[in-house]
Amino acid sequence: PELRGDLTPGAHNARPPDPRRRCPSAAFFAADLRRFLAGEPVRSPRPRAWQRLAGWARQHRSAAVGLATTFAALPLGIVGTAAALANARQARVAEQAQREQAEASLAEATAARERAVSANSMLTSLLRAPLDDRDPDSSRIEHVYVSAAKNLTVEASAAAGLQPMIFVALAQTLRHLGHYALAARQYEKALRAQRLAGVASSELLSLRIDLGLTLGDAGEDLAAERALNEVRAELDAMPEPPVDVLLRCLLVQARIARNMANEPALRRIADDARELVADRPATDVVALRVHKVVADLKCLQGDDKAAVAELEHGLALAIPAHGEGSQIVDLLSNELALACARTNQLDRADELYQRILAPRQRALEPDHPDVTRLLHNIGSLRVRQKRYDEAIAILEPLVDIRRRRLGAAHALTITTRISVAWAHFY
Repeated sequence: PELRGDLTPGAHNARPPDPRRRCPSAAFFAADLRRFLAGEPVRSPRPRAWQRLAGWARQHRSAAVGLATTFAALPLGIVGTAAALANARQARVAEQAQREQAEASLAEATAARERAVSANSMLTSLLRAPLDDRDPDSSRIEHVYVSAAKNLTVEASAAAGLQPMIFVALAQTLRHLGHYALAARQYEKALRAQRLAGVASSELLSLRIDLGLTLGDAGEDLAAERALNEVRAELDAMPEPPVDVLLRCLLVQARIARNMANEPALRRIADDARELVADRPATDVVALRVHKVVADLKCLQGDDKAAVAELEHGLALAIPAHGEGSQIVDLLSNELALACARTNQLDRADELYQRILAPRQRALEPDHPDVTRLLHNIGSLRVRQKRYDEAIAILEPLVDIRRRRLGAAHALTITTRISVAWAHFY
């Protein structure tokens, strides 16, 4: 051991069993010994680590075997430890994910429960409103309906287990009360709820027509036209579209086209409608309503006399078949009164309006849309009759009603204000 150092390479190179690994000659070995004694560096290459390890193993076989076994088992232990650590980490991640999912589920369940409580509370208030009010016609009931429409969402309806038709019921009531824009939003909610429930689009055609009609009433004519055009396209694509649904779509489309003064569209609609009712009895309600469509077309074309003749013909068929005070007779009478006013038949127009007004006022609330629409027409007629004080007395209260129900920017509100202005001007 005390000679280890530069002498080690030479000694190592002298020992290998394989002659090819030994010093090239005895002279080379002797020269290396002399250089060692002289304190000079030896030239024999130092043995590599694996060579030294092999030499040690040959000398200490038992220890080498034990050490080899230990080293062979070490990677397995490392792999096992790594696998255990990975499994532990995955378990922690899975546990965290389960905890987060449980917390999210709890939060959603809590929110759903709150929505359900809110929905049921709203419906309870809605149903109890007539009982809680001494005056069943008070504005409180209307306020409850408006509040319900604003606050009840599709999600809350689903959480409470309410049927999508709850929105249809709200829409119909609000439309009856004249809250057209809010009613349109309820129809939109109803359509969304029905679609979420998996109802096919073709089964929702009538509901979509209701939406188009209500959008038109709300003054959203472009949106109404777009919605109805989509319905019409679907109906036209059917091999055998339901005729009643198609006719109803045409009648509502005609109304929107008349509002927008779209004469080409109204002409096409009138032609299609007349073709569809050609085989129906002349006294059929839908066939009678087509007379209004044709009269609207004549009006847009500037032929008010032809419009009057068309409405008179329809009214002559409607009165014997359906009677005075029926919805179709009132509709045609109102349209005929308007046409008569445009052709300066003012007394006849007044007579027609008075025939309609009394039954409507008996059957409906004072601020019902059908009543206010009729009163507006009468007030405007009073302006043309130069009965200005009467016109102001009729029209000024309508401005407040329409502003409250429809909004200040609605076309009907503005029209009524213009009529009041003319009455004051004269």
